[in-house]
Amino acid sequence: TMDRGVFIRSMATRGWRGGLSKATISMIHIMDAMGKDVILVETVGTGQSEVEITKVSDTSVLVLSPDSGDQVQVIKAGILEAADVFVVNKADKGGAEYVISRVEFMLGMRTFHPNDWKPGIVLTEAISKKGADELADVLLKHKEYLDVSGELEKRRKIRAREELLKNVESFVRDYCYQGFVTEGHLEELVDGIAQRKIDPHSAALKIIDWLGGHFKQISAH
Repeated sequence: TMDRGVFIRSMATRGWRGGLSKATISMIHIMDAMGKDVILVETVGTGQSEVEITKVSDTSVLVLSPDSGDQVQVIKAGILEAADVFVVNKADKGGAEYVISRVEFMLGMRTFHPNDWKPGIVLTEAISKKGADELADVLLKHKEYLDVSGELEKRRKIRAREELLKNVESFVRDYCYQGFVTEGHLEELVDGIAQRKIDPHSAALKIIDWLGGHFKQISAH
């Protein structure tokens, strides 16, 4: 960009679920190590049940458009509950106020305790930069809430656990796959499942047994 303090990196999802690239978390760590005080992650547009962005961000913003008014009614609760801030973009188009009313209605069905964060709703319009300052203010207020309430530490601990388990899962999957391909056992199990000689659950247990045996050999060395 023209601003030397801003770095933008586009990343392909390569089929990774949740609207994010598999390398997103690693990129966030790199940006953090570079001293970037604000890191924005934009998804490709998640489905109704995909809320992976909440597992990598401190604040989640759900961006809606004026033509999504009726869709708000069918958005699953998981998406609405995951959003810390709602943004209705393209506010210059008709229907923006209707979308806000639908979001407010949906939020009104939730129970908020006195110390809970109640998601803010902001109208924006990119060309005229309308609402940009208001959005920045809401994001800063949410950051303050996270710091004061202890929610930030809680979220980051959950994120660390998720990241650890995902790395273990990825390692085990790749290790098993490579080993089974090398030894020719993978296709045997696949054929067995296809021919109904073995069920997927039992086949998976065979892989786990194989993995355990290999780890024992490694530790013995």
